[in-house]
Amino acid sequence: MDSLAQLRQCLFAQQPVTPAQLSAALLQATNSKQDNKDITDQQRIDLIVQGTTVIPLDHDASSVFCQFMFKQCSKYIRLSSIRANAFEKCIGYLLAGLEIDDVPADRRVDVLRALSSLLFENAANTAKYYTRLIPLLLKFAHPSVKTLEIRRMAINCLGNACAGAGTKMQAHYHLIYEQLIANLCVVDASGKSGAAKTFDMTDPAIRKIASSTLRALQFALLQCKSIVDHSRDDIFSILHSFIFIQVNVHSYQVLQELCNDSTGKSKTTSASLPLSQRPVSRPPAPTYTSTLSHQRAFWRVAPLNTSSSDSELSDSESGTPIARRVRDDAKIRTNALLCMLAIAKTSPRFLYPQWHRLIPDNFTAFLKNNSIGDELAPNLKSDRQLPSLLTILLYDPLPAVRKTVCQTLIAMFDGSSQYLSVASERDTKSSFTSLSENLASLLRDLHLGLAHALLNEKDTDVLSMIMKVVLVLVNNVTYERLAHGHLTRFYCNLMTLWHATTCTMTLGSILQVMATIMAIGTDEVTTLMTDGVGVHEAAVPFLISLAQDSAQDLMLQHEAWGVLSACAKHHFSDMVTRWPTLALLVDKAQNSENEQTRGVSLGFIESYALALASWHEASEKQDTLDACISWWQQVLAKYIQQASLDTSAQVKGTACDCLAAMSMAIFEQLPARHQRLAIALLMPLPEDEEASVRAAACRAIGVFTLFPTLREDECFVSDVATAILNGMEDSSLLVRLRASWAQGNLCDALVITNDSLETFQLQERISFHTWTRMLHTANHAALDNDKLRPNAVRALGGLLRVTPEVYFDHPSSMPLVQGAMATLIKNMEAGSLKTRWNACHAASNLLKNPGMPIGYLKAQEKQFPWTARFYKSLLQCMTNCKNYKVRINACLALASPSSVRQFGDEWKLVYQGVIATLQSCQADDNTADYKEYKYHDQLSKQAHTTLCHLWQWLPADLQAKYIDLR
Repeated sequence: MDSLAQLRQCLFAQQPVTPAQLSAALLQATNSKQDNKDITDQQRIDLIVQGTTVIPLDHDASSVFCQFMFKQCSKYIRLSSIRANAFEKCIGYLLAGLEIDDVPADRRVDVLRALSSLLFENAANTAKYYTRLIPLLLKFAHPSVKTLEIRRMAINCLGNACAGAGTKMQAHYHLIYEQLIANLCVVDASGKSGAAKTFDMTDPAIRKIASSTLRALQFALLQCKSIVDHSRDDIFSILHSFIFIQVNVHSYQVLQELCNDSTGKSKTTSASLPLSQRPVSRPPAPTYTSTLSHQRAFWRVAPLNTSSSDSELSDSESGTPIARRVRDDAKIRTNALLCMLAIAKTSPRFLYPQWHRLIPDNFTAFLKNNSIGDELAPNLKSDRQLPSLLTILLYDPLPAVRKTVCQTLIAMFDGSSQYLSVASERDTKSSFTSLSENLASLLRDLHLGLAHALLNEKDTDVLSMIMKVVLVLVNNVTYERLAHGHLTRFYCNLMTLWHATTCTMTLGSILQVMATIMAIGTDEVTTLMTDGVGVHEAAVPFLISLAQDSAQDLMLQHEAWGVLSACAKHHFSDMVTRWPTLALLVDKAQNSENEQTRGVSLGFIESYALALASWHEASEKQDTLDACISWWQQVLAKYIQQASLDTSAQVKGTACDCLAAMSMAIFEQLPARHQRLAIALLMPLPEDEEASVRAAACRAIGVFTLFPTLREDECFVSDVATAILNGMEDSSLLVRLRASWAQGNLCDALVITNDSLETFQLQERISFHTWTRMLHTANHAALDNDKLRPNAVRALGGLLRVTPEVYFDHPSSMPLVQGAMATLIKNMEAGSLKTRWNACHAASNLLKNPGMPIGYLKAQEKQFPWTARFYKSLLQCMTNCKNYKVRINACLALASPSSVRQFGDEWKLVYQGVIATLQSCQADDNTADYKEYKYHDQLSKQAHTTLCHLWQWLPADLQAKYIDLR
């Protein structure tokens, strides 16, 4: 009988069981190493729930029961499978245990440990207990609690409660944050001076407190941005101190020897001795002192042993003092770095001014002090310069710590393009160093450090992370403002790595970084593409050779196509001359049996087509147009036709993307035969069985509907309308999204045709039945997913603008129109700014239709029922919306009616609102209410234009009163 079965017998026994028997059964179940895969989550939960019923808190077995609960909840049970009533019994049992004052410390620790396993990322169940839970945890996490393990467990509970809690815990984050900071330093509440506190980091319990506190702080920082914004302490300095504790030559030497011994790499004569007996010179016992006032933190940190992770030390050494210290220090450093990562994600602007403290611009000196010849020394040699994250990345002996540094750097660089765009290197020097020069200096050293890290790193996982750092950095830097050479250095080191490694994943990462570099449109990159540098060959010949090498791994061939696509997009003039060679490469790929190979080669065709369109637009030469026409004729007949009949959804979808890349100007110049071929290849694909193909086909149709030749073709418009309507009713959101965009374009095309052709008749293109379906589907989409709404309301406005009165007069039309108007009003009043802008644009469109049922009924003084709310919503957008673009479009809509009857009874409100808006724009003191100053003048001009349009209908006395405004 297994241990859990024995425990079940004890817990569900009909006769009383002695405390000793129950404790023995619990202990055996807790210590058991059996997997028990046949036991379900619910069976384990039943055991725990029964335990809360039969084991009182003062029972001798209660501590062992809490240990059992911790193991089951942390290792076996998915917390999402715990039902609300079971969770209530479990947390109630544990909270009751915390509320008892006279409890042995060990039992308190077990209760808190079990509670921590229940709380982790379980806010959905925990939220209603916060008012009872949080005060208890803050009490036991207070620095005055002398039993350190109780305090640590309470801190773990606070961190786990924060994990994934979101806004549910908003009222408690700041209290939790203050308690966590109090465990790292002392804040003088009076604000007059900081109170000093010394951490004896030789004490393992103190180290665990620091590690747990930083871990909990990370969760809190990730969930609540306002913590950093409203913090009265110097959180950055606190984290900075924990990150750079012990980054020095001696500590790294000690740790490197320890890691070498644990992996069997040590070659010294003392390697066979127990670690504690080795003749290692150790630094004096360190102390950690922090003094913090309400404004600023001052830190004095003595060197400490470096960090490690449990997995990087052998079991034989895990019990030695140095090994334990290394393990604890690793957790401290890693958790401090993760806190910095959390700040970088949630409050990047807070961190920007501190970048220089994490990445100082002294890497040139660092390189000089730590080099042997032209290469970095294998171990840190000098402490002459301030440590930075690059110091840790290059020399920390522990891969886990180096990976965490990479994650932190990625979080810092991601989305920083606006900040980094300020960086600029100047040839002339002055006594004043600007922010742009400081950033440029930082970036120069950062590129240099990462370039060395690429060649210095031996761990493949860390190397992949370093390449991700490089990739994100390159994506966010404006290289046009920096000196040449940064990308060349990366390219050279990547090519060196390419020839030095056989790891497929590493090679794939190299190609991904190379694609990012090739996407930079500078002359430096063009040189790398076409000429290479030094002993390293040019990128394009290298990539062509790689893509056609059948001996290479398929993943690498596919990545090579991705890099070639980047080259085509951003350096087309250098790629167009290579098309004959590239065409042969595409021919080979299209005949491959591997569907992904066919797909990625077509992806290159798409990129080439997009660049070809831009090349044609930038050139007015006939030779350029002829080359474009010839290229498309070849591609349509040779590649798109074959791909549209492929059995692979990826290939057919990419064929649609290629067609969507064709520009209007090129399509209009294609021979009629090739125009018909393109349409014939595209039109069956919206009915494909794969949703991805249907979505891509709808997108391509949306592009084609705006081509002049096609939008005037009555048969094409009719066929496209049917295809789009089917897409709008698709079960796939992606298909509906693309179809909604295509429907918006179709309605725009109808508007263009209506305005350009005097003989335009909607009935000749779209039947009444199709019109009702279009109105219904657009109306439904405008109330569907938020992503669908902008295009759906755009379609509503365009369709209602071109609708003839004969359609409006049909008995079944009015309910549809009423629904459409209600939907437009709803989207004007609420939703995303993009939706509201499009809704106002739609309002402008429909008001340009003289036959639109709005305002007064024909030959009557009674207005349509939706008129009042429609104009009130427009006026609300024009006067109160904080976004100027929405206000401008709303004001524009009010200038669309061609008759005062279209305003109905709202005429007075309309002209008063326009006059008030114009006066508001002319008043300087009101502009501060709006953030978008650059659109202020546009709104003023539009309000003036609208007033001039309405002027003809104003009474004479009002014209005289407001003559100055005109």
